[in-house]
Amino acid sequence: MVFEIKDSYGAIPEGYDIEDTPESESEWRSLLDKFAASFGEFNRNEDYEFPDWHYGTRTVAVYLYNERFYNKSFIEKVRRILECGKESFAQFECYNATGRLKGQFMVFKDKVIFSRLCETSGLIEALIP
Repeated sequence: MVFEIKDSYGAIPEGYDIEDTPESESEWRSLLDKFAASFGEFNRNEDYEFPDWHYGTRTVAVYLYNERFYNKSFIEKVRRILECGKESFAQFECYNATGRLKGQFMVFKDKVIFSRLCETSGLIEALIP
C-alpha cells in the first residue's frame, strides 16, 4: 500500500467517472450498504453520514464524526469493501469531537492520498499501522 500526502487535495483521478443510470445508482448504493455493514458498531447520521449523491464518480464519500473511526484497522477495512466491486475509491472528510476538520483522504485499492491537514492534525499517525 502506497501512502501520499498532497498539498492540493481533492482532484478525482481519471477512470472513476460514471454515467447517471439505474445500474450506477445501484452500484453506488451497494457500496454505501457495504460500508454501513462493515462499521455496524457506528450510528449512521450520528457518527457518520453519506452525501446525497455520487456526483458522477464511482466513490463512497463519507463524513466521519466519531474519532473511534481513526484507528490502525480502518484503511484495511475500507480497502476490503472496495475489492468487492468495480473499480471504486472511498473519500473521507474527518472531524474531531468538537466538529473541527481533522483532514480529508481518499482510499484506493492500492494507495491512500491524504490532505496536508491530515499530517498536522495527527490523523495519519492514527490511521497508518
